[in-house]
Formats: sequence, C-alpha cells, structure tokens
Amino acid sequence: MVSKTPRPTTAELEGRKDEFQKNLSMKLSQINQSTYLNEMCNIITDGLITSTRKLRGRRRIQNSKLSPPTLAFMERRRNTNREYQEYEELNKIIKKAKRRVGRNRQTQMVEQAIEDNMNLRRLRKNLSKGNVRVQKLKDANNYAKYEKTEIINIIQDFYKELYSEKFLPHHVGNRELIKF
Repeated sequence: MVSKTPRPTTAELEGRKDEFQKNLSMKLSQINQSTYLNEMCNIITDGLITSTRKLRGRRRIQNSKLSPPTLAFMERRRNTNREYQEYEELNKIIKKAKRRVGRNRQTQMVEQAIEDNMNLRRLRKNLSKGNVRVQKLKDANNYAKYEKTEIINIIQDFYKELYSEKFLPHHVGNRELIKF
C-alpha cells in the first residue's frame, strides 16, 4: 500500500506553532560562533526540514491497484532467492496479474467513457501512458533512422524545407505576406 501525506490546514499549523519553534530551536542550538558558513547553512536547512516533517501529521493510506493475492506474491518473491525455480514461477504469476489489472482498468475506462458519452480521442489520451517517443523515421531517401539525433535532424530538415521561401506564397488575395 502506498501512503501519502495530506497537507495540514493553516489552523492546524497555527495550533502547533509552539511545537515547531521548540523543535527548531533545539536543532539551531548546535550552531556556535566558530561554525563555518557552509556547516551553518546545513544545520539551518536540516533543522527546518526535520521540524516541518514532525508537524506533517498522519499519513493517508491509498488503496493499491493490485489485488491482495498479487501483493502477497510480490512479498513472497522479495523473500525468495533468485536462483530457485519458484522465483521464476512467481515472476510469471505477477506479470500475468499485472496485465490482467491493466486490461480490467482499460475496460472499465472504456465502459465509463461510453456511459459518459465521452469523445474517444479523450479516452485514448487518458489510456496512453507517459510521453511517446518516435522510435523510427524515414529520411528523404527513404532510409529508416533509429537514433534520436538522426530523427531530430530529419524533423528539422522537414520543417526547414516546409517553411522555406520556395514553398511560401508571397501573396494571399490582395494582401502581401511578411517574409521571415
């Protein structure tokens, strides 16, 4: 289970002001006149961080997307030696369970989108995970390029050619276009 700390309200912070000052003064009492500037800065930042962490409050527990049996399998895998056959079997079980959870989640999102009369483009955007990077791109000579720098160069060349003066019209109707 993942735990997340909720932000305390202003009223809660005001009520715990004395406790914060006491914790901070205990941390700052380590500073002497002979303390160097860098050490002093480290003591101050450490004191502020630890004092605020103590005031944070209770942790809110979030429900995991994985089922309790899958979490139990993951715990068992952590405690198993990698050299045993059981470790590989646990890996297979966990992978299948994760895939099943992902498919179920996507199915639920599609059903929810249909019920809400949502646009499928929005649904596709919600289902996609993270940023998608172009893996392969063909250049002007129809050769496939796979490296990031080559792909960037192909894209730059394409846009340079697209916006070059030979393709831009100089007049649209009665108006003249401004050249770059």
